[in-house]
Amino acid sequence: MAAMSCDSPIGAEQMRLRADMDAVSDYCEVNLETWAGIHWDNDEPVRIAAYFTADLDRHRAALHAVVQHPDRVDVRLARHTAMEVAAIRWQIHDVLQRTGRSWSSSTGVDTVFIGLAPGSENVQAGLSERFGDLIEFEPWQEREKLLPRGVR
Repeated sequence: MAAMSCDSPIGAEQMRLRADMDAVSDYCEVNLETWAGIHWDNDEPVRIAAYFTADLDRHRAALHAVVQHPDRVDVRLARHTAMEVAAIRWQIHDVLQRTGRSWSSSTGVDTVFIGLAPGSENVQAGLSERFGDLIEFEPWQEREKLLPRGVR
C-alpha cells in the first residue's frame, strides 16, 4: 500500500484521500472473514481498491457510508481472503526452505509473489503444479543488490 511522493499529482491525490484510506483500512481489519486486500489504484482518477470474497454490496454500502469520497472507493471481488493467501504463503515457504535455494516472497490480492534464484526451474515447476495460479514468479533480486550502499 505504498504511497507516492506528494510532489506528484498522484501523490497529492493520495494525500487528499488519506483519511478515506485509513477508514477503509479500519473497516477491513474488522471484516477479516471476507477481506482480501487493499491498495491504491493510481489510474486516473486515483481510487482506493478494497477486495472482498463475498457480500460486495454490503461492504460497498458500509464503506461508502464512512468515507468522504465514496466515488473514489471501489469494492472488488477476490477469490481468497488475505488470511488464506498468507496461509498458502507459509506452505510455499515450507517447500522452499527444504530446497536449500535462495528465494524471496510477498503477497498481493489472490497471489503469492515468489522470486527464485537462477537454476531453480525444477522448484518453480513443482510450485506451479502444486499451487497453480496462486503463484506469480518475479525476477530474482540478489539480496546484495537490494541493500543500500555501505550495508553490504
